[in-house]
Amino acid sequence: MNGYTAGVIPIAVFGLSLLGCIVQSNFYGLAVSTLLAGASNAILTSGLAGLLPAMVCRKHFEQGIAISNVVDGIAFQLSGLISGFLYDMFRSPLYVFGVDVVICILTIPWALAWAYSNKTVKQC
Repeated sequence: MNGYTAGVIPIAVFGLSLLGCIVQSNFYGLAVSTLLAGASNAILTSGLAGLLPAMVCRKHFEQGIAISNVVDGIAFQLSGLISGFLYDMFRSPLYVFGVDVVICILTIPWALAWAYSNKTVKQC
């Protein structure tokens, strides 16, 4: 697994799946879009955790895992608050999905830059 398969592809699939949630009105279409969004989110999370040993030296691996989990936890907490705020403001879940799609589109260049950089840490 590399940065491209662990970051770029899952982010793109996640964004397209959320876009599908906006466009779909069929129950089965929404179910497939939600399934793809969940699967790509799982691949993104597990792929990044799997690549961490190649990016962080053995001495700092525990700190890398801790920082990664703290950032994930903060993001999960803030995403609920922001999603609730957007829903209260616009009274439609479509705007929440739309903001998520925009965030996915904005993170694709970062993921591409990370995927094509060959920076691996072998020692401290």
